[in-house]
Amino acid sequence: MSMTVHDLPVRDAAAARARSVEPARPASEQALLGLLNSLNSSFLSDGVDEFLERILGWGASPLTADEMRTLVDRLHAYLWPLVTDALYGADGYPDSLLRQLVAATVRLDAVHRAREFVPTQSHARLLASLVSDLLDLVSDDDPSPSAHFGGGGPR
Repeated sequence: MSMTVHDLPVRDAAAARARSVEPARPASEQALLGLLNSLNSSFLSDGVDEFLERILGWGASPLTADEMRTLVDRLHAYLWPLVTDALYGADGYPDSLLRQLVAATVRLDAVHRAREFVPTQSHARLLASLVSDLLDLVSDDDPSPSAHFGGGGPR
């Protein structure tokens, strides 16, 4: 069984044939990793602000046990991806702040994974503060585009 694929209709077919098109250049590994890191960061921070506001926000009301369990579980899911992102950004040379944040992540992760873990208000606040600190560390405050984005990379 053969299949015929027709060209998409073009308003001016002659002009479209005359147009020169440069073949796509393969992107460098560093450029792809940078793009993936940026996308990962943007997806991570999507929605987490609402969770942080519920726990740390000005005038935040006390949470019920079910709300606390839900929020702690959701925030806990952000911990290791944020640590991974921060370590990637450190290029193998974490500073003392990042080491402290990783140590705090390990401690809170161990508490969270305990068999009889019941989240408390103080645990939720510690977790929210840690996630907030990690987000601050991995956020890109530089408004300029990456050197690998667009025409800035090697040709």
